[in-house]
Amino acid sequence: MSSRSRSNETTAPLFHGPDAHCRAVSRATDELRLIREFGPIADERGIRISTFREVIPFLGSIVAGDVRGSIVVGPIDVVSQPGSEDVLLKGLEEIRSETTLPVLWAWDLGSVRGTIKSRCQAVWCPGLTKVDSEADDIAATILSASLLGNVPGVIEAMVPVRPPKWKDVGADVVEALVVRLGRMRGKEHLPVWDRMRIALRRGTVPTYVEILTAVLP
Repeated sequence: MSSRSRSNETTAPLFHGPDAHCRAVSRATDELRLIREFGPIADERGIRISTFREVIPFLGSIVAGDVRGSIVVGPIDVVSQPGSEDVLLKGLEEIRSETTLPVLWAWDLGSVRGTIKSRCQAVWCPGLTKVDSEADDIAATILSASLLGNVPGVIEAMVPVRPPKWKDVGADVVEALVVRLGRMRGKEHLPVWDRMRIALRRGTVPTYVEILTAVLP
């Protein structure tokens, strides 16, 4: 697909599968300007209707400048009140080539409401994102300790990438952490993911301290 056709999309993509979140964020930043990501906060059982209502003003909006805006919404198959996502229907029907592109994602396409699926272009994401194997091993150890509430374990797992090594391996470790978090299901990892998103907002590789703060339980 050419860059022109990608940037002029008038149908929202709906990424689904193990790698859906990573692919959605990648699409939202590929020739687009990611304005905001919408999803459940750590203590919620899914996306709330109030969050869906926050999305509405962005649908149909136009971002100033030469780069089209985008937003990420998901997981669209995990909602606190089934049917609440239908407030997005009108906006999904009226996407124009110059308006902000909503990028949706879900773990399981079968659990996405039919009214949403019919207005999106479904894209299967089987989980093929490649990461550095050593960085992935480190990320696995960090997250395992973090989700168990093991503070000493997290600190020990981060030792191999402490500055000055962080300058060389930090980007790989961050990528591995994001990929692993993006593939996790359930709610236990959401507090870590929320803190990671804060660390990633600048658009540059977070510092060692920022990542340590994000993964500490």
